Amino acid sequence: MPCVRVTDLFPDLWAESTQGSVELHDWAQGSYSIFFTHPSSYSPTAEVELVDLARHKDDFDALGCKVMGMSQSDPLTERMWIQELSEKHGLAIPFPIISDEDGRIAAICGLREQNEALDRPVAKTFILGPDLRIRAVQEYIHPVPRSAAELLRIVGLLKSARI
Repeated sequence: MPCVRVTDLFPDLWAESTQGSVELHDWAQGSYSIFFTHPSSYSPTAEVELVDLARHKDDFDALGCKVMGMSQSDPLTERMWIQELSEKHGLAIPFPIISDEDGRIAAICGLREQNEALDRPVAKTFILGPDLRIRAVQEYIHPVPRSAAELLRIVGLLKSARI
């Protein structure tokens, strides 16, 4: 299965999340959205990312941008980890994290092939326009964390250009 690229319509996904069942197109339609992946729960890099994104919730809200993550951990593990992070850092993780235990979504996102080629986990971030088309993709080899400030910059530019 080929992975999705910039300008593609992001596929509709149904998955269990830390906030219940989610259908991506219903959740994201009409808004700029960020869909990010991390290899698993309890990773120090993923912790840094989630806390950074959560601390910028008001900034994402001001842009009308929704945020959703994906982990290849099971739903129970992901919920427990999110609860621990919330308690440890004194803030809520306000966005859903979907579970992809079977790797179905990772395959769509092109993570499986990249992980095998590099022999290390890869994290991706997709920025979707209100029409659910991919406007930007960022890829990182674990343990490089993504930056909420950079994501805000990109979404702000896309939105002001009406792209």
